[in-house]
Amino acid sequence: MPAFEIVPGDDGNHLLRLSSQDQAAFAYVDVDPPLQSAAGETGSVSWRWRTATPLSEADLREKDVDDSPVRLFLIFAEEPVEGRDLLRKGRVLFYSWGNLETVGTSFPSHVSDRLAVWVLRNSWDADGTWRDESRDPFDDFREFFAEDPPPIRAVGLIPDTDQTGAAAVAEVTEVCWSPSAPSARHPRARGG
Repeated sequence: MPAFEIVPGDDGNHLLRLSSQDQAAFAYVDVDPPLQSAAGETGSVSWRWRTATPLSEADLREKDVDDSPVRLFLIFAEEPVEGRDLLRKGRVLFYSWGNLETVGTSFPSHVSDRLAVWVLRNSWDADGTWRDESRDPFDDFREFFAEDPPPIRAVGLIPDTDQTGAAAVAEVTEVCWSPSAPSARHPRARGG
């Protein structure tokens, strides 16, 4: 099973280190109360992450090699979900660290069209430098699924190297939610 360790960071704050080799596992927390989006409202999830272990054999579009050193995911569902129901009953946005995929593209997972893959970083970014991310998941949900989102019920991380057998280490810190006022939509690349 991949290792999830809380370790001290260089700045004195703690961070989560995810390590895996030839393994994958979800770790998540319930969002209680769930985050909801009224018409036109937005919010943002932000975090910092880094890895120095690119997965040069991976391809997020291909079932046999769809690995990633780290993904942050959000689960949207009308009712609470848990265990194996996480990927079956809800819809999921996977903010993923890819390999050669174009940053900014999104596409359905080969597992199910209920799972959306958004490529935020790729191998060229895997140099051990902290990368700051901020996404409006409600806006991303509307753009990808072309409907209003149900509440966000869970947030989690997954190290995923079970297909390529590679070893990867990634670190994540400062995962935060910020509600915000209605805003204009911004364009994103979308791959098919």
